[in-house]
Amino acid sequence: MSCKRARRHRILRSCTGSSLALVVTIFIGILVVLAFFALSFVRTVGGHQEQETAIEAASLAAAKSLSKVVIDDPAVGLVGLSNSPPAYKNTMAQDNYYTPVRSINSLLATNRLDMVIADLLDDDLLRQCADFDYARLMQARQRLSAELVRCVERGAHATDADGGTLTPWDDALAAYESNGQRMTGSQTKLLVDTLKITLGGAEAIATNCPIPRPSKYARLNTDEQSNYNYVAYKNIVFRGKSFVFAGTSSSSCLVDVKNFRETMPNLPYLIPCVVKCEGTQEFVEKNSRRLVHCAACAQPPCLQDTCPHPGALSVSFPGKGAPEITSLYSIFANKNITKSPTDLVQTPTAADYPNAPLTVVPLPVLGEEHPRSEKVIRLAFYDWVRRGGETLDVQSLLEAMNKPIDTTSGGKSFLYECQKDGVVTVTAKAINPLPELPVSQNQWRSVSGIALHSTNGSFFDVIVKDYVNQPGRNLGGLHAGEPLGEVEPSSGGPIANNSISDPRTSVGTFPMGPGGGAPRPTYFSGGTAVDIRFRERIVNKAG
Repeated sequence: MSCKRARRHRILRSCTGSSLALVVTIFIGILVVLAFFALSFVRTVGGHQEQETAIEAASLAAAKSLSKVVIDDPAVGLVGLSNSPPAYKNTMAQDNYYTPVRSINSLLATNRLDMVIADLLDDDLLRQCADFDYARLMQARQRLSAELVRCVERGAHATDADGGTLTPWDDALAAYESNGQRMTGSQTKLLVDTLKITLGGAEAIATNCPIPRPSKYARLNTDEQSNYNYVAYKNIVFRGKSFVFAGTSSSSCLVDVKNFRETMPNLPYLIPCVVKCEGTQEFVEKNSRRLVHCAACAQPPCLQDTCPHPGALSVSFPGKGAPEITSLYSIFANKNITKSPTDLVQTPTAADYPNAPLTVVPLPVLGEEHPRSEKVIRLAFYDWVRRGGETLDVQSLLEAMNKPIDTTSGGKSFLYECQKDGVVTVTAKAINPLPELPVSQNQWRSVSGIALHSTNGSFFDVIVKDYVNQPGRNLGGLHAGEPLGEVEPSSGGPIANNSISDPRTSVGTFPMGPGGGAPRPTYFSGGTAVDIRFRERIVNKAG
């Protein structure tokens, strides 16, 4: 019996050893299979993540390139998705000074703010001016949108403010390839023909374009603003006009692909600037071929360049004062000025006056040969307000218009200026003997003879010179509708046939920049946007 038990024990031990070996072999086999699939999974996931990183980099690069695109609109001037100061050679005007680039959002916000101010003042003429600008702005918006869509195509290019060539598609490809696949361990490549850039909008994104300040004047619903900035791709209606802001932000940033919309039928128009970049990556492992498609979206950046010196509105009394002019608003309300027609509304079309003759022209919006004096003053006032941009502080403007000024004595100029923070200030300045101000090409001046008969017995001609009525290098003349800087004395003699408009003295001339171009001085030190001058008129007893 003992031998039999021993034999059975040897047999059982032998079977147990064989089973253990089999289990271990099977377990190792399972581990190998799992390791293979795990490695394959890691490669797949890693490859997909790397491709996502690459396509995100491509969309950000294309968005950054897109933000630099600039067009020269004939009616509005240099426009893009981002603001730029007058510091780039491709913006040079005929006076050899650079001009600024305005973002489409800044222009939209400025126009809407001008409409708000017109409503606060209940001024129909200011409303007409804002409507006139809105029509021009919509044309500029269409031109910019078409250029943005065109330039993201493969092989297309655009131009930046410095004259450089922009290639958004090429920039996207370079960014993608610089973030190529590194974790797959397999042969992989981007199918270049599948790289595609589509422009559109996106839901639920904000801009970095400020709403009117203080916000009580913004006239906005809560869903039309975010952190005191306008919301993008929402129809914000004011007085029947639609304002749809482009989806730009302070820096280039990613947008959820799920929120991207190539078209938005619910909107009256769309400024397509949100970039959707997509492409297909090919993975080859042994005899297998795998294609992975990825997409990413990004917002282009927009520089909020607040012009430190948009230009002053000056109200001047070179000789005697006029005690009835007690504030800027009192000029609009003065009955003599309201009833007095202008004798002349003129512009120099060949060059600046006095180097070129003045031609009688009807003014935009007014369309009259002899509009009332207060109308041309209000038109010039509107142009000055528009120069203040979207950051102009509404409360300070209303206060400045009603701020008392002492005009009982002459030899003073009152300067209304919009500061860098948007606050409007009023300062009095003694007038030293200066040459008469010139008139900028394609801008205008008006002359109203004896428009004011003062209570002190003096008669005043009212002369208005507007340097910023028509912006841009195409229609804005030699100086692109920029403010007048420090005038240079003219070497010329008396101006002929000028007895009503200016005294018979030499007229100063505009400064000109160096041949190679230079930043515009008035951007840094200020200049005159509008000049309203009350000049005493000597009237004989018979007159």
